[in-house]
Amino acid sequence: MNKKILSPAKINLRIKIRGINSNFYHLLDMVNVKINFYDKIDIEILESKNKTINVKGDFSKEELALLNSIENNLASKAAVKFLEEFEIKKGFNIKIDKLIPSGAGLGGGSSNAGTVLKCLYDNLIKTDDKSFIALQKIAKKIGADVSFFLFGNSSIVQGIGDLVTEIPREQIKITDMVFILPSINCDTEKVFDLVRQLRDFSQDTADKFISQLKDNGKSVFTPKDIENDLEEYALEVYPELEKYIKAAKVKKNWAWSLSGSGSTIFGCPLDGGKITQDDFEEIVENLKNLNCKVLRGEILGVSKSFM
Repeated sequence: MNKKILSPAKINLRIKIRGINSNFYHLLDMVNVKINFYDKIDIEILESKNKTINVKGDFSKEELALLNSIENNLASKAAVKFLEEFEIKKGFNIKIDKLIPSGAGLGGGSSNAGTVLKCLYDNLIKTDDKSFIALQKIAKKIGADVSFFLFGNSSIVQGIGDLVTEIPREQIKITDMVFILPSINCDTEKVFDLVRQLRDFSQDTADKFISQLKDNGKSVFTPKDIENDLEEYALEVYPELEKYIKAAKVKKNWAWSLSGSGSTIFGCPLDGGKITQDDFEEIVENLKNLNCKVLRGEILGVSKSFM
């Protein structure tokens, strides 16, 4: 088997903290979507038991050393766990051209792992409900965000990130988006450590809006519903993010938010309409003195994850 696959980034349109469990994992209610910003993966299944991972991208030597380690790279860890779980005595060669930055709140590593798992699942075993449950268990062991990438492009994600309910793309009344990628690597664990220190979890409950979106197919998500409970904590840990948000918000009548725990900032018109070239150029101009990339993209509709 030799496959070329695209591994999409994700955006958290909404994150509400709903508590903490006995293992001190945060319980979240989220609306997640995949976007047209990808890492490129080549995966070859070998008849031998050799296992190799090769990652290239704009990273430091130290980061690349970790990304090229079978034990540390989430995609290779996922492949190892998959072959073990389904008792497939083969090896693999995985090559990743990484365009999604680390520490950006875009789920790049989790996407790589989930995309590899789904590709192996679709191509190497008999797919049924029982085997898919086993696949989800592997994903949960690899990382909290991995399960989302086993499903479609728009989902309600709950628990520690392992409870995923697909929702129709039509319920998300947003198409075009602008993504601001500051040259800041945000450590998710540091942000959640601060949440644990400062937040009164007794006041947190299930997000009523997300419950309604999940249970009522007629409910819709609009730009006015964008919200992120993690943002205030991320700004405490990384106050330099504030200048990027301030520059973005010069563009009026737009919704702006961090994705995840940062550092990516995303925005879209409050009316959910198309973004013009003039809109995009205005935002780029507002951010020209800051060290960041500004991209224009969209939420995925029909899945384009596999070539």
